[in-house]
Amino acid sequence: MLSISSLLLNLYNVTGYETVDRVLLIIGIPLTLLWLSMGIGM
Repeated sequence: MLSISSLLLNLYNVTGYETVDRVLLIIGIPLTLLWLSMGIGM
């Protein structure tokens, strides 16, 4: 989890495009929630 979140932070720093950040956030937040729910379920 930590390595992937740090990778995303590095992507944010590299790109600097607001639209890309918004798309990553829109896609990333539901994915992380799904990931957490799957981890708790297992």
